[in-house]
Amino acid sequence: MKIESVIILVNKMCGESNYTRAREIIFREWDRLTDSNNYNLLNKSAKEFIKIIKSERETGSFNSLSLSEKKILNLFNQYVRELNLDFAKRIYNDNSHLFEKKASQDWLNSEAKIFYDAWKRYKNTESNTEPKRSSI
Repeated sequence: MKIESVIILVNKMCGESNYTRAREIIFREWDRLTDSNNYNLLNKSAKEFIKIIKSERETGSFNSLSLSEKKILNLFNQYVRELNLDFAKRIYNDNSHLFEKKASQDWLNSEAKIFYDAWKRYKNTESNTEPKRSSI
């Protein structure tokens, strides 16, 4: 594909907030898009998106989670956003190890982080206040 077509497509996808498709194209055409001459032809949102992808590549945060883990975190975000807290708490309880990862925290939206922190604290205090059984 010609670079002009790639640039038009990335600009369009970023303008329409279709970041999944834009990310695929950017990964496939990374070397050509990050060339300074081609980079200058991108619109503002596409340039910002490439900066985000670059920082993810440098820190390795994007590849540290599997696709299924990302889906779980997105589902958690969705349930919290829709205030479907029973399902959100079930996801948290079933996948509490996933939420402890640093990369997972970057995938949670602000509302989801609040509920995650609350449920984590509750879980920790609950485990600390369990009655001790005597060994008689």
